[in-house]
Amino acid sequence: MSKKGHNEQSKEELIETLKTTRGWSSGVWHGTADIFRYLTEEKRDDKDIALAAITGPLDAQSGYSLSAASQRLKNDMDVVKAAVENTWESFKCASKEIRENRDQVLQIVKINGFAIAHALIPFDKEVYLAAVNQNGDSFTRMPEEARRDRDIILTALKNGSKALSSIPEGVVDKEMAMLSIETQHPQGWSLMYILSKKGDFICKDEEIMLAVLKDRGIADFKYIDKDLCKKRDLMLKACSMDKAALMVVDESLKDLEMVLTALAAKKSTDNHRRDLIRAIPSNLKENPEVLALALEYTEPDDVFSQFSKEQFSKYVLEKYPIKEFENVIKAGSKKFREAVRALQERHAENAAGLRTAEALKSKMESAAAQKQAEEKKLADLTQQFNEAKKAKDWSKAKKLKSELDACKGKDGGDEESAPDVEKMISDIRTTEWRLDSEADQLRNDSLDIYFIRYLGQIYKEEADRLGEADDFDGAMEHEEASENAQKLDVKELYPERWEDEKLWGPFWMDPDEMEM
Repeated sequence: MSKKGHNEQSKEELIETLKTTRGWSSGVWHGTADIFRYLTEEKRDDKDIALAAITGPLDAQSGYSLSAASQRLKNDMDVVKAAVENTWESFKCASKEIRENRDQVLQIVKINGFAIAHALIPFDKEVYLAAVNQNGDSFTRMPEEARRDRDIILTALKNGSKALSSIPEGVVDKEMAMLSIETQHPQGWSLMYILSKKGDFICKDEEIMLAVLKDRGIADFKYIDKDLCKKRDLMLKACSMDKAALMVVDESLKDLEMVLTALAAKKSTDNHRRDLIRAIPSNLKENPEVLALALEYTEPDDVFSQFSKEQFSKYVLEKYPIKEFENVIKAGSKKFREAVRALQERHAENAAGLRTAEALKSKMESAAAQKQAEEKKLADLTQQFNEAKKAKDWSKAKKLKSELDACKGKDGGDEESAPDVEKMISDIRTTEWRLDSEADQLRNDSLDIYFIRYLGQIYKEEADRLGEADDFDGAMEHEEASENAQKLDVKELYPERWEDEKLWGPFWMDPDEMEM
């Protein structure tokens, strides 16, 4: 309805319109504020109409209807409160009298604390406390005098998640810091990046940094003061809380107890497991306890490049006896091949379904085109027949009548309901995507290729050392692999995986992708 049309509505009709209007049209958002601002001055001075506009469909614009209300209504607390309930920024449209009235501002900030940003009163602690009680993040909109008040700061930290960034430097104390660790989530920055700039003592306080490690993890704990990294008792406690703490321990403290404590910890907040393995001193990588715990913590390929080959070989030979090598590899290979075969069968079945659906779609499109052509022909014959009758050309009319009857006789009767072929194709495409995801997962879940490679090398060398090389077959089917253990890799174990891409189909993988 046009703006003029809204002005011509009765009060009841207009209120109903304001309560229900909301939506996009021609790329433009149409809300109650868009209607209200173009009403006559008389209608914009009507409290019922103004409240309908302000409290209509609650979108981000309704509250701004206050900006178009009459000056009388901008000074009406009922109207202003309704606007602030919708959006706090509408408070800037309220009358100067209300924004300068301490008691009225107090009522408003209890509705939405952010409205304090548009108050015109001098600093009043009770009012500002009410604002952060309603929403702690309203602290970010307060003047510096309020942001230096300890009670307001603590209340803001308890009731919001973004207040920390707005606390002036030199104001934060230990209680504030501890509370921030529990409640604050600065946008775009880590907690400790912000907190470390609020006071030099923070990164040097043991209790604060242990709380950071417990609640925030290694990413924030890395801000710890370097001198604290040299305190043995503190670092032992940190390592017992989080494996990743080992990465910040001073090198002089990294003895066997420290490393084993870290590796035995139940929690790790670092996803880069290889970095933790690198943090273990080289001399301790010879220790079998360290190796065993490292392998429990992360994948074998994360360990291979970091530990000595001699120590790893000894560990593997104890855990996987040499005579069981063939069974281990063959069992894994069989399981992998069976899973691949099943996945390929499902993929072929899905591809066949797609071909069937696309053929059906093509057939339906051809049938529709043919029907359209027949309908056009029937319409043309009907028109010609009527023209022949009108011209009393009975010979031509008789001939056209025969053609019309023949054309109508081709009607196949009631059509069966056509299947939703587009949905069929969409479902098949979705299944295809899921099969691709399963194929990726299968690659990840198959026997670890690096483990197989090193296992083969270790066993071959051990067999050579024992003089049993002639008896060592180990499921290596290719002569090249048996002659040179260094060339052992999954090409020998899963030869089909490296055949021509056409044979392997959608699960083919370039051998170079699997190289170390």
